[in-house]
Parts: sequence; structure tokens; C-alpha cells
Amino acid sequence: MNSEIIVNEELLLKNNERANIIFADSTTSFSKLKNIIQEFKDVRIIVFDIDLRKKLLKNNISHIISDEFLSENDLELIQNEAYNLSKWFDQSEINSELIFENVNIGRLFHEQFAEFLVKFLRKYRVIYNFYKKYSNCVFFASGILFDIINSFSDSSKKIEEEIKETNFIFDKVRVDFKVGNRYFMILISRKLYLKLKKLSEIFINLFFGPKKKINGKSSLLVEIHTDRYKKLLLKSKSESLSLFFYGRRRPAIWNFDTYKIFKKSDCKIISSQVLKDNRFEINKDAKINELKIQIEKLWKNDEFFTKFFSNDGISSWSIIKPTLMNLINNRIEEVVNEIELVKRLFKKFRFNSVVVFQEVGLTEQIVISQAKQFDIPIVLLQQGLYYDTEEAKTANKVMTVYPRNADKFAVWGEISKSDALKNAKLSDSRIEVIGAPRYDNEEFWNLTSKKEYVLLAAQGPAYNYVQGHQIKNFEDYEDAISKICKILLEHNKKIVIKLHPSPREFDITNYIKNINSEIDVVTTGDIIPLIKSCSMMISMGLSTSIIEAQILHKPVIIVPVVDYKMGVPEIFKNNYSTICSPNNFEEKLRKMLENNEVEKEMIKKGDDFMNKYLANPKNATESFIELLKTL
Repeated sequence: MNSEIIVNEELLLKNNERANIIFADSTTSFSKLKNIIQEFKDVRIIVFDIDLRKKLLKNNISHIISDEFLSENDLELIQNEAYNLSKWFDQSEINSELIFENVNIGRLFHEQFAEFLVKFLRKYRVIYNFYKKYSNCVFFASGILFDIINSFSDSSKKIEEEIKETNFIFDKVRVDFKVGNRYFMILISRKLYLKLKKLSEIFINLFFGPKKKINGKSSLLVEIHTDRYKKLLLKSKSESLSLFFYGRRRPAIWNFDTYKIFKKSDCKIISSQVLKDNRFEINKDAKINELKIQIEKLWKNDEFFTKFFSNDGISSWSIIKPTLMNLINNRIEEVVNEIELVKRLFKKFRFNSVVVFQEVGLTEQIVISQAKQFDIPIVLLQQGLYYDTEEAKTANKVMTVYPRNADKFAVWGEISKSDALKNAKLSDSRIEVIGAPRYDNEEFWNLTSKKEYVLLAAQGPAYNYVQGHQIKNFEDYEDAISKICKILLEHNKKIVIKLHPSPREFDITNYIKNINSEIDVVTTGDIIPLIKSCSMMISMGLSTSIIEAQILHKPVIIVPVVDYKMGVPEIFKNNYSTICSPNNFEEKLRKMLENNEVEKEMIKKGDDFMNKYLANPKNATESFIELLKTL
């Protein structure tokens, strides 16, 4: 697609008349939208998201998708601008209003705001491109869409919005539970989750809270996944290393299995009960008020913000400001409380090291800021398969795939080390090749392998990239899954679809059930037991589940749908993986089904990559413990 708007002119303008243009998304009141269509004879609708597009198609209402007004160059500009603008908190002009107790308050919300920016900037660029070419129109829009067009045109009219609350990442907490053999998921508010967590911590502290001062080497594990790191928790008992769990976003214990892990290990759980301080509770309001006053001063820097959020002489600050203010102002009390807890954590316990699994989370950032005050070494442990390419280095830095403040980067193998040296420009001394402790558990290797169904690992368009908001990509994703399912059904294959565990994952359950109600769609739980029981796995793009399937000697076919312009990762090179498009999937499948040697070769290639990618298979935990004991 070139930089020009690719839309049939007749769809928009007829005989040079002044057209009525509606910019709409799923927040636009559908009833008001239909009223405008009925009132005006000549109306063109530009739709911005997949949900409204589906509703318009269902009601036979003609429209144009907003993708048509963006070129490939536009998409690159949007992504880069989102990366740059999301670092607003690093600017020297406002630094003094952001640092509170050695914590950059703006950075705490980097991930949430960055995702908002990608979505906002895409809308902005579409409307900007449209207005540049078709300024002589009457515009109707709602919400942010109206704010954007109103900044350009005097001929803009507001449409009522559907009543919807603005949710950011982590505003809702996902709770998974199992009834019989079925997994279920509910989303609850973060506020309710923290209340429930506080009640549960009374019990947790009674049985698993630290009872004495730390003796010998110790390490603080921040937001660790108990199941995945079972061997690490159990092994430390015999390795003269005291481990402590600290998690505000993730519970330490959520079922009987995780209870047993802590029961058998010496790992202690540090909860808010351990860190209670009556003096802070008395002075809490004063601290909250102190931060509120500081943040109020921040918002008075209109000259800075207006200039920073400007493009081509037009500022978007007045549009962005309510969202950014809402994001930070609504979390002030929580932030003060979390900072105070971590301050008391480091005053009460002296750790030799801190382990984090990412650096972008609120808890992790606060812990890291305080650990730095005590010169405690911080280790970032690689969490999964990622784009180890030059094209992805900016994204990896933003999402803290690479360490930002951590002293050590514990990677899975030489491929990740080579990437960190080349693309993250880390020194060799900061990188430790230890393997993947999450795959050391005996249960991972010893469960009986079965061949009951074909497993489709479905991960929809990712919202942190601009391509993750393109309507065409959602439709291509659904079409690809539909095509794959129909082909598998024609070959009499039972199908299980596992959705990505993110609470913001594009839910295709109803779509799949319309294809065939017998297809099992799993929305929660770990994918590994599903891999163990499958005859083969199909992945809809790069996913850590690919290497998990390779470890478990399952043939894998990868069908990438969305191109995030991240280059070709190592796992896609040298025939380590079988990669195809939806159009030639049947050819690849038939070759595997008709020739047992093809399947064996696929498994062998997976073994080759796994052996190259993972150091110390089954023994990475021991390597990691040895690293922690040296710090």
C-alpha cells in the first residue's frame, strides 16, 4: 500500500457535493449512528474497530474500514511515535514533579499508556490523512474520534457515546479456576482483587510468613509463578539459599498444588501482613496528600506537554490529558501504599539478590528502585521465546525483554546471549547463560505423551503494536483459523483450541463454535498439559508454546498471520520450524499425515533447535541457584 489514500473516490464524494462523514468505533452509540444514517441521505461511515465492523455487517450497513487510510509508512511512523511519546516521563523539564521516594511515578504506568498511545495515534493518523484530502465535509464522531476531528475541522458534530468505562491493562485481574476437567475465567476489578488478597494473606502469613531473620545467602523473587518454578523453590532447600516470594499482582498460592509446593519448600512468603506498620497507617493520608500535590504540580506544565505531544504544529495534549490524568490520579493511593510496603520490606530484610521476570510491572519497578538504594544486585530472568532480531530491538527495550536496570540478564542459551550482545548492546559480564528453570520440573518431562487431538495455539493480534489494531488483521486471523479448522475436520481430526492467557485476548470462542460446536476452546489454564496430549500443534505466530512443543517432541506447524515488522527470529530460520501460510497449510498437513518420515523430520528439526536454544536442559535450576549464590 502506498502513502496515498486507497479508496474509490466515488465512495466518498459524488459530483463534488459536500459529503457527511461519520468516524465511528465500538464506543459510538449504535442507535444514534442509525439515526444519523436515516436523517441524512448522503452518509459515509469510516469504522475504526472490528467489533463495530461486525455489527455494521450484521445490519447490512455499508462502510469503509479505517485501514484503507493508512500506508505501510504510516504504520511505521505510528509505532515509532508511540515508542517516543510513551517516554514522556524521562524528560528533564518535569523530572522533579515525577520522582517520589526514588520512584518515577510516570514510568510505573508506561505499559498501559504506551498501549493507549498506539491506539490513539492510529486513530489520529487516519483522521489526519482523511482530512488532508477531504476537508470539505461535515464530520460526525464520538469520544476521542470527535476530539481529533474537532481539532482540525469547524464542521464537526458530536455523536453520543455508549456508556463505557475506560479500562487500562491491569485495571482488571484475571482469575482462573477449574471445575472438574473444565477451566473457567472471570475478570474482577483490581480494587476487589487487592481486598481479597489482603484477606487471604492473613492465612498465608500464619503458615508461610518469615518467622526469623535471614541467615546465609538469600534472594527475593518478585511476582514468581509458583507452578513454573516449582523445582527452584524446592531445590533451594538443600542448596543453602533462602528464597522469599513477594507478589502483589500474582498470588503465591491459588490451589492445592501450589500450597503443597510451599509446604515442601523453605521458601517464605512476604505479604502485607508481615510489613504492617501502624505508624504508616496513621500518617498514610499525609503521604497520599504529598504525592497528590506533587502530581497536581505536574499537570500544570501545560507548555511542556503541549509542545511534547505535538505533530506538524498541532498538539494532541488536550485530547490525551484526561486519559493520562485518569491513569495516574486514580492510582495515587495504591502507589503510595505499594512504595511504603517495599520500603519496609528492605528495612526489615537484607537480601543478597533480587530476581525479576520483567522490569515494566509496577511492583517490579518499585522493588528495583529500592533495591538500588541498598546496592542489592538485580537479576532479570528470560521468560520466553521472543523476536531475537535487530528489527525488534526497540520493542524489546520498551517491553524490558532486555534489562533496563537489572545488573544481570539470565538467559536461556547462546542464541539469546548473542542477541543481547548485538541488539541490546549489553556487556558480556552482564549476561549469564543458565538455561530455562521453568522447564526443569519433573512433571514437565514425565507426563505420559498422548495423541488425542490437534492443538491450535491461537494468539490474536497484539494490542501493543499498531498492527494489532488493524481490522484486516483481525479478519485475516479469523479467516486463517476457520480455514485450518475446516481442513482438519475434513481429515477427521479432533481439534482443541487454546487461547492466549492474556485477559485482553481477542476472544474467538463464539466464532469457532459457529464453525463446529464440537471444537473445544480452552480459555484458561496452562497449555503444557494440552501439548502433552496432542498429536501435533499449530501456532498462529511466534509463541513460547512452540519451543515447549519441541521439547516434548511434538511436530509443530507455524502459520503467522500478522506481520509486526519484527524480522525473522532464529527459530524461523534454517528449517528449525515448519512455516506456512493459511493457503498452503493443507499441503503441509497432508505431507505430514501421508509420510511418517516427514513428521519425524519435523520433530528432529525441533530437537535441533531446542538443543541449540536451551542450555542445561533439566538442570537450569542448579545453574541459576549457583548464580544467585555468587551475588
